[in-house]
Amino acid sequence: MSPVVSTQIVEPSDQEDHFWIPLEETHRVNRQKPMPINPVNWKIIVTHRRAFEHYDFPIPLDTIILCVGQRTRRFLEGRGFKNIQYHTSATQIILEDRYFHLWLRGDKFKVNFARDGMTFRENVVSVKTYSTNTLKNNVDSIVNLRPNRIELYSQEQYNLIKESGYVPETLVVVPSIKVDQGVWKEVVIVNPA
Repeated sequence: MSPVVSTQIVEPSDQEDHFWIPLEETHRVNRQKPMPINPVNWKIIVTHRRAFEHYDFPIPLDTIILCVGQRTRRFLEGRGFKNIQYHTSATQIILEDRYFHLWLRGDKFKVNFARDGMTFRENVVSVKTYSTNTLKNNVDSIVNLRPNRIELYSQEQYNLIKESGYVPETLVVVPSIKVDQGVWKEVVIVNPA
């Protein structure tokens, strides 16, 4: 079997045939402010597991969580949360005016829940819990392995592989990545959620 490389931030637990060589890592943001969460009138937005992992304060287990991704949902269920509303994309999340929303996020996101067009939403509190750093040295490890398939999860990861000049048989990307079609032999678009 030819090697397959996954570059996602969180090590995949369900894919034994993959090499995990992350191209990004996360770091907790200091000086987060605690929010007094009342499950009756608050919802939590979690579009990436790392946003929740890096949050410094407890959240009541009966709070409604608007979640993106199966792995994030399984992670939250494993932590005891029962009120999880699952979405396959951040674009599917609809904010209700009758709730306050705590949006736990990183430094990169597809949807800005704190804004409605050019207007800030008064019922959304945005808390940046982590920042992302690029692991440029890991590109050499991927190129030296010469995998037939590379799975990429962000535009930055894509740019690193493209700049390396290595062209695998199959490039797997998430829908948000803008791909130069003429460069690759085969491009497969997947939604990991």
